[in-house]
Amino acid sequence: MEEWNWRPFELLTSDVEWTIVGTSPLSKTYHSKQEFLDVVINPFNARMIKPLTPEVHSIYSDGDTVIILFDASATAIVSMVFVYQPLQ
Repeated sequence: MEEWNWRPFELLTSDVEWTIVGTSPLSKTYHSKQEFLDVVINPFNARMIKPLTPEVHSIYSDGDTVIILFDASATAIVSMVFVYQPLQ
């Protein structure tokens, strides 16, 4: 199976609002692309040897608003598997 090179952050506008649901310290709404990349994505990616692999459940759009509900997993440098499942 061909690996999906998932890079959704390149598609975001600078004033994007991104919400992480759940109870982790990072679960909140981020109010800019740069804030989200600096606080969540860049530190996360620095600890991974395999990038996030998403499983998209639903995509909704209305005008310029898009909501994607997905689970994702990645492999950390210390060989631990990270799983993000906000829908459960």
